[in-house]
Amino acid sequence: MMTDIEIAKAAAPRHIREVAADLSIPEDALEYYGKYKAKLEEGYIRSVAARPDGKLALVTAISPTPMGEGKTTTTVGLGEAMPLIGKNAIIALREPSLGPVFGIKGGAAGGGYAQVLPMEDINLHFTGDMHAITAANNLLCAVLDNSLQQGNPLKIDTRRILFKRCMDMNDRALRNIIVGLGGRINGVPREDGFQITVASEIMAIFCLASDMEDLKRSSNFNGLDIRIEKHIPVCAGLGGGSSDAAAVLRALNEMEDACLAPESVAGIGALVGSDVPYCVIGGTALAEGRGEILTPLPPLPKCWAVLCKPEFSISTPALFAKIDSVRLRCRPDTQGAVAALRAGDLVGVARRMYNVFEDALPSHRRGRVTDIKNVLIQCGALGASMSGTGPTVFGLFDDEGAAQEARERLSSFDGEVFLAQTV
Repeated sequence: MMTDIEIAKAAAPRHIREVAADLSIPEDALEYYGKYKAKLEEGYIRSVAARPDGKLALVTAISPTPMGEGKTTTTVGLGEAMPLIGKNAIIALREPSLGPVFGIKGGAAGGGYAQVLPMEDINLHFTGDMHAITAANNLLCAVLDNSLQQGNPLKIDTRRILFKRCMDMNDRALRNIIVGLGGRINGVPREDGFQITVASEIMAIFCLASDMEDLKRSSNFNGLDIRIEKHIPVCAGLGGGSSDAAAVLRALNEMEDACLAPESVAGIGALVGSDVPYCVIGGTALAEGRGEILTPLPPLPKCWAVLCKPEFSISTPALFAKIDSVRLRCRPDTQGAVAALRAGDLVGVARRMYNVFEDALPSHRRGRVTDIKNVLIQCGALGASMSGTGPTVFGLFDDEGAAQEARERLSSFDGEVFLAQTV
């Protein structure tokens, strides 16, 4: 029995212009890559865009047999069979990556007498597009590292760089590496890695582009000058940083016409920081994990909130580092609070408010937070608690007059006081 490569070598391939002529494609629409490969000119593709669509048969999710008959072999076989029953058919295959070609899987041009020629060209370098994408991706990586070397003017956190180098083959030794070694002139040392070209960011942009103009627009991003004017206290446990990040992500989604669903933007937000996904989605929700697991809940019944931010600030990293070693006085009744919220029971929600980070505060700070909570309760708050990692304290009121009184009493404290109504 002949091998795939022996069958391919024994065949007498037709010139690509003859194959194109069978499909009524004029020769001047072809951009040749030798005798047996060609691309279609973009102008020709646009000229036939108004033609009625044909029927599409999608071949997918086939587990190959031990002999290798899988998706590609089946697709090529169907493409050869259709003309025999009078159908005008053409097949579309993805370009092979060198990684699987040199792995157990092998080539991706079909097999036996159901393969595409010239199979060795297709499996290796084809028209060079894959290598061009590799070079473009790695050029951007070199530009990034050069920016780090030149003083890091963009203030990039080298621990959070997700854009990786790529190459068109599997090499597990390069998946996680350290770059920038060898002294000062060779760059800033940081963790990096290679991924296969078909999984690169540039390949993603290339695949999502609808035409050359769309590709140019997608890759010609010159950045934005973002200016944030804060109207809430800094380091107050009110989610200022997370909401800023969420606002930027939502703005980029709209300004760049990315058309990403809120859930997709929230997924990106989870990579940026804790609580960013919630700030992207908004509304009322139960947040779990780092704030990336959200369960929508009914809105809080109409009420007023009085917030008091003391004169001091709290370090969020310091509290997180301490919380595991702190003996908690009690744990929040999350399920009870959720049940009360779904029942529209504002009192039930307020009475179940408890923040474990209060137990991790230094004693002199905890006393100040307790004083503020006491004032809120004395003025008629249904419940009071510290917000986030603090030190802001808030109380919920079902009476606006009582809320106004609490605001006036807390105004004598050093710090900032706010009155807000739920929406």
